[in-house]
Amino acid sequence: PRLTTVLSDSHKDVQSAANEALLHFGEVISNPEIQALVQILLRGLSDPDKNTNAALNSLLETAFVHYIDAPSLALVMPILERGLKERSTEVKKKSSQIVGNMASLTDIKDLVPYLPRLLPSLKEVLVDPVPEARATAAKSLGTMVEKLGEDKFPNLVNELVNTLKSDTSGVDRQGAAQGLSEVLAGLGISRLEGLLSEIVINATSPKSYVREGFISLLIYLPATFGLRFQPYLGRIIPPILSGLADESEYVRDASLRAGRMIIANYATKAVDLFLPELERGLFDDNWRIRQSSVQLMGDLLYRITGISGKVTAEGEEEEETGGTEASRRVLLQALGKERRDRVLAALYVVRQDVSGIVRQSSLHVWKSIVSNTPRTVKEILPIMMGLIIKNLASPSFERRQVAARTLGELVRKLGESVMSEIIPILEEGLESPESDKRQGVCIGLSEIMSTAGKVQVIDYVDSIIPAVRKALVDESGEVREAAAQ
Repeated sequence: PRLTTVLSDSHKDVQSAANEALLHFGEVISNPEIQALVQILLRGLSDPDKNTNAALNSLLETAFVHYIDAPSLALVMPILERGLKERSTEVKKKSSQIVGNMASLTDIKDLVPYLPRLLPSLKEVLVDPVPEARATAAKSLGTMVEKLGEDKFPNLVNELVNTLKSDTSGVDRQGAAQGLSEVLAGLGISRLEGLLSEIVINATSPKSYVREGFISLLIYLPATFGLRFQPYLGRIIPPILSGLADESEYVRDASLRAGRMIIANYATKAVDLFLPELERGLFDDNWRIRQSSVQLMGDLLYRITGISGKVTAEGEEEEETGGTEASRRVLLQALGKERRDRVLAALYVVRQDVSGIVRQSSLHVWKSIVSNTPRTVKEILPIMMGLIIKNLASPSFERRQVAARTLGELVRKLGESVMSEIIPILEEGLESPESDKRQGVCIGLSEIMSTAGKVQVIDYVDSIIPAVRKALVDESGEVREAAAQ
């Protein structure tokens, strides 16, 4: 380090003497791979502005077979320190990557003296605005902690946790989340277990920036731990789902990304844990939760069936011709008939949602998964009618509206064949002790009559008239009003 500062001395002779001394240093290096690079490395030391990048490239391209000894490290480290402080993201990325590799290629005792100088620069790259640079720095940090042991990095985990809780920029929290996930993966599952309760509590903290920080951590943990993380999914899914409806857009985005990561990494396990929650989410009063639930359910179904889910706006499929017969079988196999029917029925109902965005998303998922709509609708009709009546009887006006629209859609698309099944189910609903449900039946009848042709209504008039008469003298004012309608 002293010599390199003299390299830029104002006096010519001092410069050349320093260069000569460095060349002698280069001759005592015993690592054959570094020996081959000495000239390039020395140029990087003597004129860092021009040659740092070339030196880093040559290091990255070298396949190291031998351990890097202390003298070789002495040549390489000043270049890496310089690279980590460069303005160019590309150079910072390369330097971070090599720092991480060094942990595997050197003796621990040789590397430790450089840590006080390397760590601050590596942490700087961890909060770089460019995501790739952050990811590389995080990976290096994880590798170093894994190889050198946590005792060489006192307080690192606490520092990262505190950054996640701090009201700094979102980039800082993202970097800390990436760094912490890699560091924990390096330290092993028992270290994660010790922190998990704190992570879950903070993911539902009253402060939105804390929630964002810790939910961001849940995006990266599944990827860094892989299958080892599976047993903990049950604990982290609830905070992710509640984050989907958060008032802060950043928390909502982070939760959606975390949900997608879980589906991408643990599709089969996610079915059991995630699907029931998403089915509930499809009928939540908050449209944001409905929207996120549709998106995540789409991701999950694509993952199970192996469909790309890319359908263009006109409904023309890019790669897949929507749900093929094979994907239909896979879905049936993975979910079982009852669960598959429930999921598809819910998706079909949500196609009539009051929010345009939710309608659009669910239609997209439906088109990607289902190849033959009339046939599928007939298969799932009994389950779907149960769902429709339940929603027709919901205290929420919007849900009643959605269910009524779905009924109208069914009658319009399937006509005669579906009327004979719907009317008896509705008649039965009028016997219900719950006034909401009886009101729902009347709303449903109105919807059917306004959608079906006159001929079809006349066919069922003997069933409809007594039902409406009965409802006109119902004890509940709301049922009477719906019957009058």
